[in-house]
Formats: sequence, C-alpha cells, structure tokens
Amino acid sequence: MRRQGDDGYLATHLTWLFDEVRRPDGNHYSLRQAANGINTMAGKKLVSYEYLSLLRAGKRQNPSFGVMVAVARWFGVETDYFTRFKAASPDSTSRPSALAGSRGRDRDPA
Repeated sequence: MRRQGDDGYLATHLTWLFDEVRRPDGNHYSLRQAANGINTMAGKKLVSYEYLSLLRAGKRQNPSFGVMVAVARWFGVETDYFTRFKAASPDSTSRPSALAGSRGRDRDPA
C-alpha cells in the first residue's frame, strides 16, 4: 500500500489537467470552480476545493474510486487517465489527445 505523498504521481497528473484544460474563455479553472463543477456533474458533494488542493500538492494520494471517476469525467478524460500513464513522465507527449477537444467544452462550475 502506498503512503500518502510518496511519489507525487497523482499530483503531477492532476496538475497537468488543471494546466491543460481551460475554461471557454481560455483561462485556467480555479480549484473552487473545478470542485463546484465536479460536484454539480456528480449530483452530490464529492470534493471540496481544499481537498483538490491537497491532491494537487501530493498531500493526499488515495482518493476514492468515485472521486477519481468524477474528476476524470469533469476534465473530459477517460476514467483510467490516472493509472494508464503511470510510467509516463509529467511532460510526456503520450497524454490523451482527446483533451484538445475538451478545451472550451461547456462546463458549469456552479
């Protein structure tokens, strides 16, 4: 079992999503906007912006499967995004090409 914060893998990949997936106006989503959007899409409160911050900082490494599915769905990536690229470096060109189409996708961050 992994200890929290031991390799930064989840934090790196989540940060990459925050860097690459943009609002329709081209700006980055804030943690609060992402949390609100994830919760709205899920139909219930799954995450807070504080929890997303802990995940991005590598201070939490083991979110529930339901949280990861909701995060992946909201960012427009496959649900296995956080495991599929385990061997890839943070700047790998093997990132999901579908992301380019998700930029500017209608999201209601609530």
